[in-house]
Amino acid sequence: MRFAISAGGLGAAVFALLVHSAAANTPATKGVHPDQITLYSGPGDFDCADGSGKISMAQVNDEYCDCSDGSDEPGTSACQNGKFWCKNFQHRGLYLFSSRVNDGVCDCCDGSDEHNGVAVCEDRCAEEGREIREALVKKIDLLEQGILKRPEYVERATSFKQGIETRTAELTKTIQETEEKMNEKQKTIDELQKVVDGEKEARAPEEGEKRRSVEVRQKLRQDVRDARRAHELAVKHQLEEVARAAQLVKDAEQAPPQGEGGGEEVHAAQD
Repeated sequence: MRFAISAGGLGAAVFALLVHSAAANTPATKGVHPDQITLYSGPGDFDCADGSGKISMAQVNDEYCDCSDGSDEPGTSACQNGKFWCKNFQHRGLYLFSSRVNDGVCDCCDGSDEHNGVAVCEDRCAEEGREIREALVKKIDLLEQGILKRPEYVERATSFKQGIETRTAELTKTIQETEEKMNEKQKTIDELQKVVDGEKEARAPEEGEKRRSVEVRQKLRQDVRDARRAHELAVKHQLEEVARAAQLVKDAEQAPPQGEGGGEEVHAAQD
């Protein structure tokens, strides 16, 4: 019996054959982080990382997803949730999703993710990692320079610290001396205040007598002013009475005679 295979079908068949062949030759430690190598090597069984099961070591990286967390297929694309570790020598290692393993695209700079022979990847890690290495070298140089300068910095820091301690001691002494002087001055002020208070108490009776004498004099002055004002008013009233009487006399003298009766009235008015 013959089978007709189209060109597209032939390509797919060849790709599947290559994948199967690569899976058969994929080491169990392919795509494994160096810290986990011991978990993927040895004659015993392999324990799934999430504890979901146990399989034989031959089933690791066999293009079949046995563990639910995909930990049994770190070097293939069988498990969608698996992770592939790129070693990337002379560059930085990194994890890829397993779906990007053997997909024809060189994701790792060392090309380790394309190991089925379909894609040919050049190792670009040395070139891509050059800038990082140069920056790291500069950082190392700076650290080395810092290490060489460290004794000088330590000496300067020690000298600076000693200077601060000396200055602190001087300021502390100055503060203490100033406080002592201030306390002495305060004592002097308190003593003077006592003297002043004593003098005030001693002068209190005398000052009270002076105040009373001043009050008496002020009262006498006021009484004199009141008497003078009363006298002036009395004199004024008397003068007003005299003026009114003089006016009556004057009016009587100027009035014309009106017979005997009228003359008697004038004399009566004058009396």
